[in-house]
Amino acid sequence: MKKIAKILLLIILASCFPKTGETPPSRIGAREKEERLSEDSREPLIEEKEASELEPLLKKWLTFYRLDIKTFKLAGTEDFAREAELYSREFDAAVHEKYSPRAREYSPGKRRYINLPEAAFGRSSEGQEIRLVDLDKKKDIMILFAGSGARVEAAFWKNNECFALVYYNSYNEEYGILVYDILRGERKDYRQEAAHSTGGYLERGMSERGFSGK
Repeated sequence: MKKIAKILLLIILASCFPKTGETPPSRIGAREKEERLSEDSREPLIEEKEASELEPLLKKWLTFYRLDIKTFKLAGTEDFAREAELYSREFDAAVHEKYSPRAREYSPGKRRYINLPEAAFGRSSEGQEIRLVDLDKKKDIMILFAGSGARVEAAFWKNNECFALVYYNSYNEEYGILVYDILRGERKDYRQEAAHSTGGYLERGMSERGFSGK
C-alpha cells in the first residue's frame, strides 16, 4: 500500500512541472518580452578598429547628436552587390557626368558619388532612394531604400572603395551607420537607440551647402 502511495505521489509531482523543452503557459508572454528586451544585449559592439577608423570620418554627425561610436552595435552584415544589380538605372552621361559637389557626395577620386543631399529633393512620403553612381563603369544603382520613417542624412567616403551612410529612424527610434565596402559587395549595419530625438542633421547639412526650404 505504501509502495502504491509513493508511486501516486511521484506521478502527481511530475505533472506539476513542464516537460523538457516546454515553457509554462503563464511565462510565454513574459519570456518573449524578455527575449525582445535582451536582443540588443546579444548584438556585438562595433569593433575597436572599425570604430577608430569611422570616428574622425563621422565626427560632425556624432557631435551633432552627442553620440559615442563605441556604443553602436552590429545589427547585421549583408551582401548588397547582388541586390543592387536588380535596381540599376540607365546611365545618362549628360546628367551623371555633370559635376555637382553641392548636391552629391563624391569619392576622393571623383569617379563615384552618392546622390546626397540630392536625394532629399525628390523624397516622397513613401521613402528615399539612395543611389551609387560609378562614372567609370557607367552604372547607376540603388543601394538603399529608406522608408517613410527613416532618413539617410549624409554620406562619408572613407576612400574610393568604402563609404558610410548615416541615418535616423524615427519609427524605431534609433540612429544608424551603414558601412559599404564596394570591392567586397558588403554592407554592415550599426545601430544605437535614439530616444527623444527628432533628427535635424540633414537640414543642417543642406543649409551648409547653401540649400534652404528642406
